[in-house]
Amino acid sequence: MWPLPTELILSILDYLGPDELLKCLITSPPLFALLSSRHLEKRDKKGRTMLHLAVPENHPELLRVLLCHQAIDPNVKDNYEYTLLLSAIAYSRVESVQLLLDHGGVDINVRTSYGTTPLYHALVWGKNELLEVLLRQERLDVNARGEGGRTALSLAMSGGDYVNLNMNNIALLLEREDLCADLPDQNGRTPLSWAAEYGELEAVKLLLQREDVDASSVDHDGLTPLQHAAGDVDSGYADDELFIALMDRTGVTEVTRYFDGHAQSWRPLSPT
Repeated sequence: MWPLPTELILSILDYLGPDELLKCLITSPPLFALLSSRHLEKRDKKGRTMLHLAVPENHPELLRVLLCHQAIDPNVKDNYEYTLLLSAIAYSRVESVQLLLDHGGVDINVRTSYGTTPLYHALVWGKNELLEVLLRQERLDVNARGEGGRTALSLAMSGGDYVNLNMNNIALLLEREDLCADLPDQNGRTPLSWAAEYGELEAVKLLLQREDVDASSVDHDGLTPLQHAAGDVDSGYADDELFIALMDRTGVTEVTRYFDGHAQSWRPLSPT
C-alpha cells in the first residue's frame, strides 16, 4: 500500500510540524490512517494545530476528516485563545463554520479571556451570511455575558475607532426572539448606553425602535444613555440627530453639551 515501510513513514510524520503534516495530508489523504494523537496535537510557535491551519487554508473536506479522529479536541485553542470556530469566523470561512457547528462537540458559546464569543466576532467582523449561520443555532446563547457582564451586542456598541459597525448584522441579531436588547452589564449600562456614548447613531435608532429598550435607564453612576452621549468633552460636535432621537424618546427638552470642554445648554430647534 505504501511506497515506504510504515515505520519509516511514521518516523517522518513524527519529525514534521503541523503545517508540514497538513501539506502531506492535502497531497496524500490516505496518510490520515497513520495519524495518532501525537500528530494531531502538534503545535507551531503560535500554538496552532493542524486543524487551526486547515481553516485559513480553506480545506473544509480535510477539516471534516480530521474532526472524525477520536483524538481531536474540537475546542482546542491557540496562543491567542482562538478555537477552530473563532478562526473560521475570523477568516470568513462560512462552509467551515457550518461544518464545525454540525459537530456536536464544538462549543458555540466559548469565551476568550476578554469575554468575547463567536457571536461577538461574527457580529463585528463577520459577513452577514456567516452571522446567519450562527443565529440559526438554537444552542447559541445570544445573551451570554462576558467580562463585566457584557453581552455581544453591548460589546459591539463600544468598538469606537477599532470597529465599523455592520448595521445589517446588528439588525439581524435584533431579530432573534430570545435576545434581551436592554440587558445591563455589571455597571448597569445597557447596549443603548454604550451606543449613545460612542455616537453610534444608526445603532441608537435601531435600538430605540424596540419597545423593550428603556431609553431612560439609569446605570450605577446615575447616568442615562442621553447623559453618556452628552458627557464627552466634544459632545457638542456630535450629530444632533443622536440627541434628538434620545430626547424625543425620553421627553427631555434640554441637555448640556460640551464644545472644546466648555458646557453649553442645548435644545433642538423647533420645527418651522
